[in-house]
Amino acid sequence: MSTGVDLMQPVTFSIFEEMEWGSGKYLQDHYDSVMQTARLADSLHGYSGIYFGEHHFTKLSANASQGVFISYASAVTSRIRIGALVYVTPIRNPVLLSEEICVLDHLTHGRLDIGFGSGISDLELKRYNINGEFAKKASKECNEIMLRYFASNGQPFSWSGEVYKFDLVDPVILPLQRPHPPIWIPTRNLNTIDWVASMGYNTAWGLDSDDVLKRAFERYRNTYSAHHRGENRKNFPTLALQRVVLVADSDRKARELAGPALKSWVDNLLEISKREGGANTYKSRINTGFNVPDFDSLRDIDAAFKKGLIFVGSPETVAEMISKSIQYTGANGIMCKFSFGDLEREDIFNSMELFSREVIPRISA
Repeated sequence: MSTGVDLMQPVTFSIFEEMEWGSGKYLQDHYDSVMQTARLADSLHGYSGIYFGEHHFTKLSANASQGVFISYASAVTSRIRIGALVYVTPIRNPVLLSEEICVLDHLTHGRLDIGFGSGISDLELKRYNINGEFAKKASKECNEIMLRYFASNGQPFSWSGEVYKFDLVDPVILPLQRPHPPIWIPTRNLNTIDWVASMGYNTAWGLDSDDVLKRAFERYRNTYSAHHRGENRKNFPTLALQRVVLVADSDRKARELAGPALKSWVDNLLEISKREGGANTYKSRINTGFNVPDFDSLRDIDAAFKKGLIFVGSPETVAEMISKSIQYTGANGIMCKFSFGDLEREDIFNSMELFSREVIPRISA
């Protein structure tokens, strides 16, 4: 079916840094190593940005404050874009968050990307006395308030919604990028993808097979085309395929490093659930269209390979895998999770360098 929109754009390569905090690591050393990752990405060819994950009350992520890390990363980089993937909006005041984003947009000299989400883990939200159903409502309304703030041109306004009420919002600090920094809504929900596409937001999708991503991205394109006819084709949003990536000198070496790291990564993913006796952290998302991750396959390197859930191998192998995934899914972005589980930073940096030097040129040729 012809959509009338050029939906295939040059592929971008970015980094997703979740800040997993492994056992035995001093927290200050861990934070320093994350900033070393940002510096290295900034110095290497081919990386367009680095995006920080956010989780709470779990060692899956040591990032409880997006603004702090974006500010820090901005100070040690000069080229790459820096983003939150995501701000968990229901735990924040939407007006204060709007102001923070405007400040960060200026601090980064317009290199800021912003991602929003309702919080994927019911068990994390629970610790803020927030349930999953409320979080979804609050997240949507928070997005509406922030868009109103960014478009205000400094004119005061009030807000009376189902969740939030503000008698007077008086914007003084406005974003540098107009109308606002690029927005990302990562998801693993086919129903959510329709709304994301209708808004023209960037998205990232991970932890699923290429078959699932193909359906999701096709659905995005069809919905986008219906809502954005006649728009500049060069501005088509990024549909990022998010994957664990490990590149080494040989396939054998890469698999030796990735196998144990995948197991420890899944342990971190399930850590908060384990502390609560195996409670389902996705309970509020069941029967909503959300794809629950296949943790058994992610934990086992052979199963992960078979289902195409990881990009692990020599530069030649990884380039071939990514090229096939791009062609099949129609993704126009690859978001690499180089840091996962208990991988040492030396191996992470080597993987990043090999990817930049030997993988990207093969795909971009």
